[in-house]
Order: sequence, then C-alpha cells, then structure tokens
Amino acid sequence: MVNYGLSLVTLSFQMRAVDFNPFSWDISSKKVKSNVISLDFQNGNGKKINVSNLDNDIEIVIPISGPATNTSNATEHYFLKPNRMFIHSYYAELANVPVSMRIGVQEEGTVVKIFLKFGSRPTVEDSDYNFTILFRSICRNQVDYQQNKSTSCVLEERSVTVVPSEPSLLYVGLLSVHNVTDHARERRSCFGNGRERRSCVGVKDPPPTGVAKVDVPKYDPLTDVNYTFTITQASCLYWSEDKEEWTSDGCKVSYINTGQ
Repeated sequence: MVNYGLSLVTLSFQMRAVDFNPFSWDISSKKVKSNVISLDFQNGNGKKINVSNLDNDIEIVIPISGPATNTSNATEHYFLKPNRMFIHSYYAELANVPVSMRIGVQEEGTVVKIFLKFGSRPTVEDSDYNFTILFRSICRNQVDYQQNKSTSCVLEERSVTVVPSEPSLLYVGLLSVHNVTDHARERRSCFGNGRERRSCVGVKDPPPTGVAKVDVPKYDPLTDVNYTFTITQASCLYWSEDKEEWTSDGCKVSYINTGQ
C-alpha cells in the first residue's frame, strides 16, 4: 500500500510457480531449463499494472531444475605460467544463449588476456574473440557500529560474455602478461639477432629417445598467477504474449553468489 498525498493507491502482486513449462509448443521452449514463475502486479481493482521502463530492476531468484550436467559450471582454482596459454573447454548446448565466464585473481594489477574460439583451440594470432582484463580493487566507504567511517577494498571478479550462433564446443585460452625484463627476454643464440661471438657454433637438440613423458607444470609462487574460473550458459527468458515465444528482451541474468 502506497500513500501519495491525498490519493491512496493499493498495490498487490500474484505469484505462481510450476515445475513444468506451460508454453512448450514453440521451438524457443528448448531454452527453458528451470521452473517457470509467473509474477503479476495488480492495482486495487485487480487489473494488471505495466512494469516496463522501471528505474530499478525487479529481481526474481529461480533455481535451475536438477543438478548441472556440465562440470565446468563449478568454480575451480588454477594457476597460469608467465606467457603460457592455458586452455579451458566448454560445450555450449543452446544457440543464441549467452555464455558467461567469470575470472578472479589474488593480486591487484594482474593482467589476463582471454582468447575465445568456437570449434578449435585459439592462439594469440587466431581467435574469434579476445579480451584484455586489468584487475583492480574496488573500494567503498563503510560505517561501523561506532559510527566511524572505514574503507573496504575488494578485488572483484571480472566477466566476459559471448553468444554462440549454434551449439558448439567453446575453447577459452587464458594468458597472464608479465613485465619481462630485457635480460630475461634476451637469449644469446647463434640464431638470434642479438650479440654474437665469432666462435659461436649452433647445435640442435638431440632427437627424442622415444620415452613418453607427461609434462605436469609445477606451481611457482614467485611468477605464477592463481585464478578462479567459472563458465556457465544461462539466460533470463519470459513468455511474450505478443510474439508467442520465449524471449529475453528487457530481461537479464544477475550473478548471485550463494556460497554453495
């Protein structure tokens, strides 16, 4: 109930939830993977109120039906070697539904480059999308119980989103960028353009002996970058009576960390 001056306006809402899709005849219904919730705002006469073009969003939490089938949905902890690309893969089951990737690091000023490619592994020279992310702290003023102001800084996660045009395997390449010194970057070699000695003779590496060995990288706390990575495909959809299909126009997914 809201009182505006001399006018008295009564607002109410009606909410229903079902564990099936009541609008399943359209092909767009394949994108619906959760329960279906109906939310109507009404005035005192029981008529629906138009809630479009609001200053603030209306947030509804809808749990996804059943456990996640893709293990990439869970947040995992990894580390990046300097100037060495690490590849993640994720199968995007739905076309025209956003795939979101969230990345978090532990140190401010870390720079991570992201290379995305559908169908095959990306490289620095060949990718469908590429992003460069600089991680910085976000500081906010807080007031404690003694009314003393304090500043709290948090190194927030960053996210990027792509929309696949068809179901496809998405490869995500992550590359940490470090300020490599000239001494570390320059290697004196007979095959390089740097300083050469007249007595220098180039010798190729001997051929492999035929013994297979798995190269498992070891973590180096001095150079490696710890990071968390989450990738999901989710979309906010509602049934449009005008279009007679499920649409996401004016609707978006918000990331909520439940701690689970």
